[in-house]
Amino acid sequence: MKVLINEIPEQGMSIKGEFDPGMLKLQTKQIHFLTPLHVECFTTKTTEDLFVKCNLSAKIKEICSRCLEEFEMELAKKVELYYQLRGELAIELDDSIRDEIIIDYPIKMLCKQDCKGLCQRCGKNLNKGSCSCEVKNE
Repeated sequence: MKVLINEIPEQGMSIKGEFDPGMLKLQTKQIHFLTPLHVECFTTKTTEDLFVKCNLSAKIKEICSRCLEEFEMELAKKVELYYQLRGELAIELDDSIRDEIIIDYPIKMLCKQDCKGLCQRCGKNLNKGSCSCEVKNE
């Protein structure tokens, strides 16, 4: 998403667009985007600075780190970006937006905070009920 500096009026300007998550390299083994990344930004500038406030949204399918079940969630993030203008006529936002999304990727994806995971012996998803393995107390 390119911001043309000379086109920004004194009162600021709104910019909207969609990104293909594959083009931004946002997909991982555990995170799959089901929709394009929707971006709504409001830009303002001074003679030396560019300020960009964005709302980012998409629908994501993830794999839980504990129970290995797939689950869907909404990505919704507010981002504030700042650029010093050094004679640039345009600023490309793609890399900054990508970085802001990746920073929020959790180390462990969980379908829910109290996910019970899998039985260590039989592999049954304990969120769906108990297994018949013996509990060994040591």
